[in-house]
Amino acid sequence: MWLDSTLLLLAFAGLVLLGGSAIIVRRLKLACILFAIHSAYLGTVLFLITGDPEGIYMHYLIAAMFLWPLLWAIERTSGYEEPPVLGVITSSTIIIIIMFFSNIFYHFEPLQSGYASIIVMGIYGMVARRDIVKIAIGFNLIENGVHLFTIHLVTFGPQTPYIALVLDSATILLNIVVAWIIVGIYSEYKSLNSWKIARLRW
Repeated sequence: MWLDSTLLLLAFAGLVLLGGSAIIVRRLKLACILFAIHSAYLGTVLFLITGDPEGIYMHYLIAAMFLWPLLWAIERTSGYEEPPVLGVITSSTIIIIIMFFSNIFYHFEPLQSGYASIIVMGIYGMVARRDIVKIAIGFNLIENGVHLFTIHLVTFGPQTPYIALVLDSATILLNIVVAWIIVGIYSEYKSLNSWKIARLRW
């Protein structure tokens, strides 16, 4: 039992680190790919925990649907990258602190500390990054954390696949809309700075 708990803790630690890497890296294409791997990895972990194939299938789908709209938007914006508010070292330190305190607060319980770390990390990504692509990644991290949270609440009941379907479908639609918005903002301002969204004229 101790070994199973340790392996689960390591699995969630890897999940959190993948999500954090998607926030930290400067290259937008690499960030999108890292998040897609994060979502697919989340689906695999959920399958190992619940034995529910819908969990892994939906997260493979959302990984693919997240990757292609934003990669299309990045290509249409000539790979433009907005510099972050905080640097790599500072961001890495903050993410390690988030992981540490989440585990301390939840007494190293993998599922609870995992969803807490991912949600807080997603919020950090939305606040500390100016680039709209990185903000979208932060929002998707929050969605993945909320997904884990709902699984914790319903304790793997029969409604779990339906909750996952609603959350993932909404996120896929949002990613397509965000990709379109990114292209629109760049075509008008030649920038992806989120502070300019308020000035966008439709």
